[in-house]
Amino acid sequence: MPATIAPFYRYMRRASLVLLFFGSTAQSAVWHLDPEGSNVSFTSLKNQTLVEPHRFQRVTGAIDRQGKATLSIDLHSVETLIPIRNERMVKFLFDEQRYAVVTVELEEGFEQNMASERLVDAELSMNGIRRQVRAQMSLRRLDEDTILVFTQYPIIIQANSFAFSEGIEVLRGLAGLTSIS
Repeated sequence: MPATIAPFYRYMRRASLVLLFFGSTAQSAVWHLDPEGSNVSFTSLKNQTLVEPHRFQRVTGAIDRQGKATLSIDLHSVETLIPIRNERMVKFLFDEQRYAVVTVELEEGFEQNMASERLVDAELSMNGIRRQVRAQMSLRRLDEDTILVFTQYPIIIQANSFAFSEGIEVLRGLAGLTSIS
């Protein structure tokens, strides 16, 4: 990753995940995401000086018995704290595909070793495009029926890899900015 600030088309977001899963029962090893306790956030950088946090309000997910984790992010639930920006992001970035889906293969029996950090390869499907992303994840058992999964570092997503550059350029022009990262 370059040390300098990238131009608007290079990186779309730096995403961070904090996911809370509850087990159906201790024996079932099926885990369901707690949407109230989970957070998928990202930042934007305007004119290379103003950093703003954003999040998605609706996420769902589960981890099955074999350790396959799936996270679905409702892109239309973007919350930037500015209603017109929310509307514009939905219209110019997320209109074609409503959901982003992340899948990760954890090893079977992952919940037995729940105080671990691991580098995982995940598949991100967004805007009709599938790409591999890497994330340094932490998994923590909070109690018998609850696990916490989170990224230790933001995940860098290149906007042009998911065909978002054109939409970002439209947003940049509408906001009268010199750049958006």
